[in-house]
Amino acid sequence: MGTVRRSNPGGSGDPFQDRQQDRPGARRGLRAVVLASLLVCVALLGAGSLIVTMTNGGLTLGMANAANVSKSTTSSNVAGSTQQADGPDIIPTCDCQTTQASHQTLQLSGVGKEIMVSLSKQEMYAYLDGQLQFAYPVVTGRSELPTPIGHWHVQYKEQNITFYSPFPKGSGFWYYPTHIHYALNFHDGGYYLHDAWWRCVFGPGANTPHYASCMDEGDPPNRGPAPFSGNETGSHGCIGMTIPEAENLYNWAPVGTSVFVVP
Repeated sequence: MGTVRRSNPGGSGDPFQDRQQDRPGARRGLRAVVLASLLVCVALLGAGSLIVTMTNGGLTLGMANAANVSKSTTSSNVAGSTQQADGPDIIPTCDCQTTQASHQTLQLSGVGKEIMVSLSKQEMYAYLDGQLQFAYPVVTGRSELPTPIGHWHVQYKEQNITFYSPFPKGSGFWYYPTHIHYALNFHDGGYYLHDAWWRCVFGPGANTPHYASCMDEGDPPNRGPAPFSGNETGSHGCIGMTIPEAENLYNWAPVGTSVFVVP
């Protein structure tokens, strides 16, 4: 209305009269403006709907694909993690680098026989009523297959058993059937404290890739010591030590002994 009024400077000074005089033209102009506006709105709404539909479709498809990938990846990981090993090196069945155990639960009680294994120091400590009885350098799991952190217990003990690799030949984790002299199981899934007679290095750095050159202990009565020169790394999750040390631990720790694995 104001525009129409302003567009008619020759009209009277009465705004109403100006409106009366311009009504037919105003109506036609208004209709044209309304029609044009409607056409523009329809066009915009149509384009907007198309854009929204395409955008939503794209987002829906992306989310579905992401969900499928996530499920597929999770299933693969779970399937891999459920494999269990009887051997000296195992496939972990847990998130072994984290634990729900608090620092308090990973502390010695000071009562009876207790074993503590430090992953950072690669050392095992045996305590009786809070007093250190002996300590041995050990080797624990490599980064891909770590030793589970937490408060565990010796569940059972075995002598002169054979561990078999759960990994197929050709896998980087496969190993030959291995005779073990002394083994103390401390966690479901094949986690043991045991002798690792084929190894050359125990203690700090034993669980990371390193070069070693030495005589191994041999596997009596199957074979004597033999020279080794090459690369070693950590275990597949077990805690290894020499034969004499494993024998001493085996004889010292009864079933039920607490085993604390700390970072």
